[in-house]
Amino acid sequence: MKARFSTKCTACDEFIEKGKEIAKNEDGNWVHKHCVDEILEMPSGSIVKKPIERKVVASNPDDLNTDYKYVLVNDKISKTVDNLAKIIAGKIKSIELGNLSARRDWGFAGDYVEAMWKILDYKEPEDFVISTDQIHSAEDFVKTCFEIVGLDWKKFVKINSKKYLRPAEVPQLMGDSSKARKLLGWKPKIKFHELCRMMVESDLKIFSISLEKAKEIAKKL
Repeated sequence: MKARFSTKCTACDEFIEKGKEIAKNEDGNWVHKHCVDEILEMPSGSIVKKPIERKVVASNPDDLNTDYKYVLVNDKISKTVDNLAKIIAGKIKSIELGNLSARRDWGFAGDYVEAMWKILDYKEPEDFVISTDQIHSAEDFVKTCFEIVGLDWKKFVKINSKKYLRPAEVPQLMGDSSKARKLLGWKPKIKFHELCRMMVESDLKIFSISLEKAKEIAKKL
């Protein structure tokens, strides 16, 4: 079916243009057709049709665990993990990125959802900053993700700062969640390295490749 008017896809948060192919997802919402099913060409050359794995938000803080993906990240980070999986799957040979010196306070969405529940349950309205209070550069993230599968990132990443220049990019952003920790008793459970591992494993699953298998493939690259 084709869209009769423009709207927003609830699966990928991008706009569906009038005339584009659409389909209903498992929640009964109209989304891009490719957001419901995706044809994946596997490394062996076989074609497999499978549902796209989507971001999950827990409805109850007790449900939060490391099976939930994903984190809130910028395009540079999501592009890195996605393309790392494609390198392992034999789809591409390298990645082109821009400035990797930007430093950010990255955290796991599941931890932040738990903080939201605690804020809503607090005895009176308050403003809270939710963060890990730790900072890592984009280079740290890229390096860690590649190391998780046993690759040297410098052999596969090409830097093109001019092409991907962001004039208004803030060099450093870090939160201070001390108030939330004190009043709510909240603190993040997922550390930086574990966050990277979760993201890498999640994108590898799209190609039906386990982390152990990825490490074996990496030895031959």
